[in-house]
Amino acid sequence: MSAPLAFLATEPAHNTFSRLPVRTGENVAAIFTSYPDENAYPRHLTDIEVHPLARGEILPAVEREQTAAPRVLRLTPTGRSLIS
Repeated sequence: MSAPLAFLATEPAHNTFSRLPVRTGENVAAIFTSYPDENAYPRHLTDIEVHPLARGEILPAVEREQTAAPRVLRLTPTGRSLIS
């Protein structure tokens, strides 16, 4: 399995910086991961689905908390974003 590079979640504190627009009433979790090739992500999903702890406890707990369907955004580096 691939370890997350970052996990970000909504900060519930009151916005004390009024010049920064902030959405209210929404809770979001974002997980960033990286995979070595195109086939690694589908393999990772399969590994999670068959893992006993994930299947029996983690995924059902996540589904209970969801208020909307998850969105998966696939980002691919461009030639300008790669470090030489």
